[in-house]
Amino acid sequence: MQSILFYHLLKMRIKSLSIRGFKTFYEKSIIEFDSRISAIIGPNGCGKTNILDAMLWVLGEQNPRILRSDSMSQLISDGNDNLPKHSFAEVSLLFENDNDNFVETEIKRKLYRTGESEYYLNNQQCRLKDITEIVMSFGAGSKGFTMIPQGRIDSYITAKPEEKKELIDEAAGLTKYKIRRAETERKILLIKDNLEKTKYVQLEVEQQKDLLQEQAGKAEEYTHLINQFKSLETLFYKKRFMDLDSKLVAAKNKKDSFQEALNEIERERKEVKKHIDNILVDQVTLKDNLDNLNNDLLCNKEEELEFISQNKTLKAEKKLFVDELHRSKLIKNEFKDELSTSLVDFGNLEKKYGSNNSKIEELKSQLKEIDKNRLNLEQIKKNCLASKEKEKNKLKEIQDNLQLVNRNYFDLNAEIKATESRVKLLESIESTYGWLPEGIRGFVQNLKGKDINGILSDYIKPKSGYKKAVESALGEKLKWVLINDNVNPITTINEFKKTCTGKGTFISTDYPRIAGASADLDYKQIMECIECTKDDRPFLASIFGDTYVVDEIVDALKARESNPDSNFVTKDGEFFDSNGSITVGATPDSILQIKEEIKNLSNQQINYEEEIDLISLDITRREEEIFDINERISSFDNEIASNNEARSIMSGKLAELKSKLDVESKFNNQIKSEIFDTESNVQTEKIKRVQEKIGTVSKKIIEFEDMIELNTSKIATLQSDLPLLKQSQDEIKDHIDGLKTKINENELEVQALNNDVLSKDEIIDSKRVESLGFDSNIQKIQLEIDQLLENPSTNGDDFDISSISPEEKDQIAEFEKKGFLSKSRFYKLQKAIDDFGPVNLLALEEYKKLEDRYNFVNKQVNDLDTSLDNLTKTIKRIDQESETAFLEIFNQISDKYNESIKRLFGGGAGKLVLTNPDSIKDSGIEVMLKIGLKKYRDLKSYSGGERALAGIALLLSAYFVKPAPFLLLDEVDAPLDDKNISKFGKMLEEISHKSQIGIITHNKGTMKYGNKLIGVTSKLEGISEIVPFELPD
Repeated sequence: MQSILFYHLLKMRIKSLSIRGFKTFYEKSIIEFDSRISAIIGPNGCGKTNILDAMLWVLGEQNPRILRSDSMSQLISDGNDNLPKHSFAEVSLLFENDNDNFVETEIKRKLYRTGESEYYLNNQQCRLKDITEIVMSFGAGSKGFTMIPQGRIDSYITAKPEEKKELIDEAAGLTKYKIRRAETERKILLIKDNLEKTKYVQLEVEQQKDLLQEQAGKAEEYTHLINQFKSLETLFYKKRFMDLDSKLVAAKNKKDSFQEALNEIERERKEVKKHIDNILVDQVTLKDNLDNLNNDLLCNKEEELEFISQNKTLKAEKKLFVDELHRSKLIKNEFKDELSTSLVDFGNLEKKYGSNNSKIEELKSQLKEIDKNRLNLEQIKKNCLASKEKEKNKLKEIQDNLQLVNRNYFDLNAEIKATESRVKLLESIESTYGWLPEGIRGFVQNLKGKDINGILSDYIKPKSGYKKAVESALGEKLKWVLINDNVNPITTINEFKKTCTGKGTFISTDYPRIAGASADLDYKQIMECIECTKDDRPFLASIFGDTYVVDEIVDALKARESNPDSNFVTKDGEFFDSNGSITVGATPDSILQIKEEIKNLSNQQINYEEEIDLISLDITRREEEIFDINERISSFDNEIASNNEARSIMSGKLAELKSKLDVESKFNNQIKSEIFDTESNVQTEKIKRVQEKIGTVSKKIIEFEDMIELNTSKIATLQSDLPLLKQSQDEIKDHIDGLKTKINENELEVQALNNDVLSKDEIIDSKRVESLGFDSNIQKIQLEIDQLLENPSTNGDDFDISSISPEEKDQIAEFEKKGFLSKSRFYKLQKAIDDFGPVNLLALEEYKKLEDRYNFVNKQVNDLDTSLDNLTKTIKRIDQESETAFLEIFNQISDKYNESIKRLFGGGAGKLVLTNPDSIKDSGIEVMLKIGLKKYRDLKSYSGGERALAGIALLLSAYFVKPAPFLLLDEVDAPLDDKNISKFGKMLEEISHKSQIGIITHNKGTMKYGNKLIGVTSKLEGISEIVPFELPD
């Protein structure tokens, strides 16, 4: 079975090696190996040996000096003058199994300049331990045996016997025995350490048990008194809660009833407001109708005036025509009376002139009336414009205020968002331990709740005003990692060492604790300045130690003089250590500061939200006020438009009357001219004019008769239309009176409704003020309930004062009748307990625990003794098995070494000798050689070439006896001449049947035996490059 497994392992071959950013290999380079012998060639300094270093590194080498560097960061390529530094180094090694359908396995290692290192197995991230295990499973667990750097052959010759033995150990596969033995020895050390600690704990527990016997008796007596108090305390607080809860329910019911009444009043107010809006809409319609009727009335009046004017004109013309007709007849009939007729005619002209003057005066009166109405309309328009401007100014003022309020609203919203963002950031830092160093942070996040309980800061909550004092007292202890009591601390620590690069401090909550500060000093203990659970208090007290809080630095100095063995810290964070040191200042961005800032920001956010609610109400009120002002401005605009329309109509009428007045004035001037002409010419041209006029008058008589008839018809028509026009005016006036009455009634109703709204507003305001009293009362009762629930005496897990059973209610009623639940009775019992004196309440329980623990520790001591014996036997068995394996391989290699000497030297003999055959574990090895001499001598007696050849013979002998899956040799053929190179090459060919070989060489003879040549060159300064060579078949 072992031979089959060995054959399977030997079939594992390196397919390729990929290097990127490692030392001089800046760009990604892939090296593909032959399944037998691959020769790596190139000039000196081109980076050939870096291939061996990359192979060692990817297989898990952790010592940078073995890789020819001072630190791991130097492995990352620095580039050159033209190429920047690489940010990481990456090497991957691809294996294949020729015996299993070419199954491939890839291991990869990646190193960043930050120091972080990653391992991958088949592109899945893994641990270094996983890489080591898979390499050992390939049979390549010993890198010192499979990879031979320059100078290693000389070390085999010049090394001490103990160091030479390591080659045989590696060939014999003793690495696994050494690992098992080292692990067993480590376990023995741990068990011895645990045994010593356990015995110390056993002694300490026994001493504590003796001390606690007397305290346990006193605690039992005190516990009886406490139980009596607790039985009464439960009912006392539950009765208090029951009374406050009933009071709260009554207050809420009263508030709800009050709120319903307030809501009803607000609903009525809204209905009244809505009714007012409807009336105002009707009022606008009524005023529009009134304006239309006034316009109609004005038109009717103008039409009436025109009818009257035409009637008067027609009557005057008719009379004139009748007189003219009569005069013409008189002139025609009585020549003698011509002069008198002329005078009569002259008199008629004067009468006509007077009649025309009356008509002109009437027109002027109408003009004056219309002008007066126009001035009234102008005044109304001015008043409307003034009111409109006033409302506009008020609107602008409110809009400016609204803009400021909106800006304040947006600013507050921005503050709220910024506060929320800051709170989320701080909560993320708190929850993800962002304030811890990066290495420790990931470790805590991964194992919290499993192997560890968290960080010490998770259990610390300073009371108000003591944050700086607590933070200064703890310092770096805030970052201590709390180990789970049920987990082996060694396992957790080892996990931390493997996965983290930082520094961490661990403490178990179950570790034997030292009591905290003494109660004898007249200073405030720091444990009184934090909030924590009852179970965590002893542990935290042991962390704080003998530490007290004072107000000022002066107080701390005085306190330390009288109590030099105690620590003192001020509220501002100045820490006075018992060793004499004084620490001042604060750590930036500490976890306690983060918690404090989260609390302050949350309170600030609540204040912002309350303020923004008030601003929202103010915005709503101002928007309603703007709406009302816009409505009033719209009403003024309508009234101004109506006024402009009326003025336009009056202006038209005024122009028409002025035109008529001009016509009448011209006609009057014409009559006046005729009178003047008549006066001047009545005597001189009397006869001639009369004769001429007889003919004219005769013609006019006919015209006058026709005109009189026409005027008579027109007058009859006007007189029949005038009553209809007056009737229409009366109807319009009646309608106008009705509209005015309706408008006045609406205005009175609106005024009454506005008064009702104002009254309801006053009621609502007073009710809201009264509502604040209800809220204040409810908050006060709720605050009492919250304080009662937050009382340390009532907030235990098994003490729910809000849950009252029927039996407890009956018991409360019974105790209340007897007066047991009165405050005086309750506080009297409490005082009796306080006067009892200092008592260790945990003494009885701890005494029982100590007994159990004492028995448990005794059992642990026995178990550890047994484990120690078993591990000692295991060490002996491992030593026996490793000695057997060593001797077997040692003899085989010694015989093969003798054969190799004969092949390489062409004769002679060689052997390996143990320096201490009686103790294989402590023995070394001497390499002996005999060439042409009668006895064996060590290699120091031979020349350098002979020593080098003997060293190569030893190395090849080990490879013949114990073949490895692959070998990588760095210039081991350098000291050989051409003759020996041929022998060396043939031996390599024999070994390559079982082992894959890669050899770095400058020797052409060695290259001849290579199945594949891998060239390495350096085109750019400090940059290596792979140059493939194709060999002919």
